[in-house]
Amino acid sequence: MHTDIFYEYANEEKHESGVVLTEKEKKTLIDSKHNLGDWLLYQHFNQSFWQKVNSESEFFEEVRREKIEGCQLGWMRRVEIEAK
Repeated sequence: MHTDIFYEYANEEKHESGVVLTEKEKKTLIDSKHNLGDWLLYQHFNQSFWQKVNSESEFFEEVRREKIEGCQLGWMRRVEIEAK
């Protein structure tokens, strides 16, 4: 068992997140000729985004500092959830 930690904006409302798709539903969406282009664009830009993020040596340190400052100023809060 481990604890997951995430940060949320202090004024964020609680809500259920997203829809979980089955593998069959994902395949159906990707196989659609209209959605295939969107999927390929998403994959390309997602990959290039993370390459750029990982090439910035100070990026994750800056995010850490922002989280600390946000918690200190009260506009973010740290939330811990025990994983099952």
